[in-house]
Amino acid sequence: HLRYLGIADTSIWNIPDFISNLHFLQTLDASGNSNYFQGRTDLRNLTSLRHVIGRFVGELLIGDAVNLQTLRTISSYSWSKLTKHELLKNLRDLEIYDYCRVVDQ
Repeated sequence: HLRYLGIADTSIWNIPDFISNLHFLQTLDASGNSNYFQGRTDLRNLTSLRHVIGRFVGELLIGDAVNLQTLRTISSYSWSKLTKHELLKNLRDLEIYDYCRVVDQ
């Protein structure tokens, strides 16, 4: 059973959907990517997940993540969309940032 998935330092724009089938995954390491994960990232089926590391701008679905200890780096928008903060009782490392997208007019 895969427990660690490292997709760090890649040019991936979105977390692939198949990741939700990795039920025993404990660490998702997408750090070091120059891209932000802007789409919907669905991690609700990953009940063993303890560490999520990446640059998440879009909607991040973590469900009942009572085992989650690390959540880095999540935009303030993504954090505001999480509805069950009380389920993050084991969270020890949280990094939230302001993400401003500049659009040429």
